Amino acid sequence: MHKKTIMINITPFVVQKIEEKLVCYRRISEKGACAELCRALHNRDADDGKFALNTVKRWFGVIEPQTEPQQNGLEAIAEYLGYPSWVALTQDADYDRRKEKSEVDYICELFPDYRHLAQSITDYQDSAPNDPKLAALLQRQNTMKDAIVKLADLLTAPMHHPKARQSPTDENLYAEQAALLRAQTLQVHDKPLIKTHLKENAHAFYLKAKRCKDANKLSDAEKYYLAALCSQRNFNALRNLGALYFIQRKDKEAAPVFGEIITREKEIFAETTPPDNFFNGEHDKLRTFLDAQYYLGCIYFRNSYMKEGFETMKKLLKRYENVDTEDKQSDIAMIYNELGNAYFKQGKYKMAEKYYEKTIAIYKQTGSDKDVWEAFINIAYAYTDQKMFDAAEEKILSARAYFEEKSDRMLSASARFELGYLSFAKGDYEASIRYYKVALLGYEAFDKILPSVEAKRQAMSTLSNMRKAYRKLGDTKNEDYCYEKMVKYADEKSTAHLYSEEFIRFLKSPSRGIQTE
Repeated sequence: MHKKTIMINITPFVVQKIEEKLVCYRRISEKGACAELCRALHNRDADDGKFALNTVKRWFGVIEPQTEPQQNGLEAIAEYLGYPSWVALTQDADYDRRKEKSEVDYICELFPDYRHLAQSITDYQDSAPNDPKLAALLQRQNTMKDAIVKLADLLTAPMHHPKARQSPTDENLYAEQAALLRAQTLQVHDKPLIKTHLKENAHAFYLKAKRCKDANKLSDAEKYYLAALCSQRNFNALRNLGALYFIQRKDKEAAPVFGEIITREKEIFAETTPPDNFFNGEHDKLRTFLDAQYYLGCIYFRNSYMKEGFETMKKLLKRYENVDTEDKQSDIAMIYNELGNAYFKQGKYKMAEKYYEKTIAIYKQTGSDKDVWEAFINIAYAYTDQKMFDAAEEKILSARAYFEEKSDRMLSASARFELGYLSFAKGDYEASIRYYKVALLGYEAFDKILPSVEAKRQAMSTLSNMRKAYRKLGDTKNEDYCYEKMVKYADEKSTAHLYSEEFIRFLKSPSRGIQTE
């Protein structure tokens, strides 16, 4: 006998909210989905702050026996979904009302007497299987089911979907997506046709996401990329969603996205017909895979997983030996630059300088003057930390002259920032503050003209370093002013998400942030 699963607290609404938030999976029952959720939940009652994976699986009936979460589990789920408490979650209007619908539920919405009909059929089959009335009832049931099938066919007909994409409002696209996903679960449809329409629906969401990203509407871009992935697990959408998380430093979200791309290497480079889950076919395969490896390597370095970062970047360099892309040399230079940054982070300045010089050599060949001078700035940092002040200043002044000639506000500000860093290292705190003030004006002016995550982050870093210099001079008034301005930046709606987890760590980083109190 089939055992019916009954969930009291974990209603279909809660399951749906969790599935919408999961990065790499559309269903909680998919392999690996519970593991991703388990990593995101925090168990306040456990010493290690973690729930057992099998415990999480049992909450959702993935393994037997199914169990309801204890209160600490419910609170962790509520926190994960953005609610202040489990009680607050249960007060959501949809918590009890939104029930998971079966095929019978959908039919009953159109034919209110269907449930009574189904019960009558069951009664006749049990008590009078040979009664002629049973055949008539079964015929009526089949007629109703055929009507549902025809309705689903109408909703998924080719003529329906181009209209939704010609007028790509959210309402049209989401309605189209819901109809297609519903039709996909039925066994009587033209599966290739539905798959094609789902891809087109995903592409429409993808284009919306790109436009939002270009306009710096990052939360809207994320929403549309996730919607695209709901229609089709497309590699272009995965790559761009990962990059979106990366520029916002949401590394916990970005890493599994790029990891998924890398683990699906065989599927990407299959020798048969190019996989259908690329919007532009063969052209995007290599670029998507190379970018995923590069971003993942950067994430490792950024989070101090140096061994994994070096392994990833060196594998990527090895791969470039056997591929030919239009931007091959520039890509290799970017990898060298990241390796230089990683060695610099470890205090291995000679190795850092070696890779920066490799970067400069390539950029000189490709004519990327701007990138050449950015690499010179990086070398200047290495010289400064080795107390080679004259050599550092020579590099910076050359870079500053170049940036000002090119009217590049961001890079000119970066040169001023490094002069402030250099002056601080030399003990000239007043000069350091003067340079930092000019750098801050540059970053803020750039951000007003073209709002940028990086400009905001650099402005925060500049204020952090100014605060250090004021502290050295005993100027507590200006030190507090810098701190208040930093907090104001972090509290702004457009930038708050950048500092949710790493705010204190970023500001107190030993090389450029404020010192621990």
